Amino acid sequence: MLGRDKVIKEKTVFIIDDKPDSLGLLVDSLKNVGFETIVIRDSQIAFTQIYNSLPDIILLDIFMPKVSGLELCQHLKKIHKTKEIPIIFMTSLDEPGYKQKWMQLGAVDCIQKPIQIEIAMNKIQTYYSLQIIETKLIDMSQRLQEEIIERYKMKQKMLEENSRILSIRYQEILDAVPDIILEIDINKVITWTNLAGYRFYGEGVIGKRVLDYFISVEDTYDLIKPLFEGGENVIYVESWQRRRDGKPRLLAWWYRVIRDKEGHVTGAISTGRDITERKKAEEILKKTDLRLKNELILARETQFSLLPPSKPNFEDIMMVCHTSPAFEVGGDFYSYRCLEPRENDSFKKRYIVAIGDVSGKGVSAALLMSTCLIQFDSYLSHFSSPRNLLLQLDKTIMPYTKPRNYNCALCCVQIDIMENDTILLKVANAGCMPPYIKRKNGTIEWNLIGGFALGQGLGLKHGYKELELQLQKGDMLILCSDGLVEAINPKNEILGFENTFTMIEIGPNTHPQAMLDYLLNEVYDFTQNAELQDDLTIVVMQM
Repeated sequence: MLGRDKVIKEKTVFIIDDKPDSLGLLVDSLKNVGFETIVIRDSQIAFTQIYNSLPDIILLDIFMPKVSGLELCQHLKKIHKTKEIPIIFMTSLDEPGYKQKWMQLGAVDCIQKPIQIEIAMNKIQTYYSLQIIETKLIDMSQRLQEEIIERYKMKQKMLEENSRILSIRYQEILDAVPDIILEIDINKVITWTNLAGYRFYGEGVIGKRVLDYFISVEDTYDLIKPLFEGGENVIYVESWQRRRDGKPRLLAWWYRVIRDKEGHVTGAISTGRDITERKKAEEILKKTDLRLKNELILARETQFSLLPPSKPNFEDIMMVCHTSPAFEVGGDFYSYRCLEPRENDSFKKRYIVAIGDVSGKGVSAALLMSTCLIQFDSYLSHFSSPRNLLLQLDKTIMPYTKPRNYNCALCCVQIDIMENDTILLKVANAGCMPPYIKRKNGTIEWNLIGGFALGQGLGLKHGYKELELQLQKGDMLILCSDGLVEAINPKNEILGFENTFTMIEIGPNTHPQAMLDYLLNEVYDFTQNAELQDDLTIVVMQM
């Protein structure tokens, strides 16, 4: 079997189903054609048995208690030892959208429940046969490789046999090289050159001193002097030289020393290339690069100008915001708004706060970030709830994101200060990091509320959940982009969710600025002040 060492006998099928009573006929049919069939009811222990036994095929029920079939499949496909085992899902669902999702997880097929024995047997036999064919192909590949090695040995013998003939073509090959090749003796006199050398220097180049062609003789001599004195084996030099027509040209030279059997320097082989035009192009690129950097600085300033102030002056809550793009510009953003009550509203003040993370980096992400931020701010004038706002944004930015497979992760929170000073929190999330709540007593709450990122229409199709909680004075709310948990240190280690949770748990709850400063210091200590790999945005609020 591909990529796996078999532990049990061939033609083994694992059926993983918590209710296998209806599968008796299928089990009997498999046994009749020589398959050893093992039924496993508990999906939690199924992985261990699969890992130890390595069956030929797995029939996996999707809807299992504790660990679903989808989760088990995803886990198996991540393990090198089990990822090649064909998995056929079993389900009573019959929706094309779900089938596409199952296939994306790595399953080879799906059998509809109640199971039709003939169809199921055909699929099982087909995928088992495909494995046999694949094994034979590997054997053929190994035999082919052995044949290639044998032919390579024969070719080596032929090369040795033809070495004398190839030496005759030595001059022709060197003449075909576009770079100048010179042979120089210990006195720095040119003793041989290829065709490119004649074309550059002229027909009378043999017997001339190489220094005769240098425009700045003393400087160049000082550079190549260590080579002829035996101090260096290879030297790189850029020097201006006179071409046969008298025009100065900048050449890049590699000088390699030639030694006799006793190790004494007898001369050098030098290879030169005219880099005059390349240097001119590099100068133009430097100027262009400087101009682009200045434009990116201006773009960064423009992007930051779109964001509201990092420290709003709100009456009921203290808040501080921070964003750091990984490049000159980035795709993270934050926004907030204080809404006054309208007629029939039961709150005194309503605060809407959001943090967003556009897929991609650099200029393209910055442009999409600007679009998302503007659209978000425009919807706040007729805001109804975080969930409805996400639905509106998913639809509005779709023309900008879906054609390019971009998206925008966004978490929106609503904080209502009621007439009786009760503080109510609503949260809706579209693929962003859920907010952390640090209670006044120091306990941390992290509710895993999620949803599809904006801009692909999936939110419109499946909707968004909305979490409702009550906050107390002194409680702290932390919003952050994934640039926090995905921060990477020089050892290529990721900060991760557990460390982030611990940082917030230990961090001070005296003031939002103190918490923000603490988090940033911890992240930069972890990364050892290395450049960010992803945009980083943090918003800290305290009731």
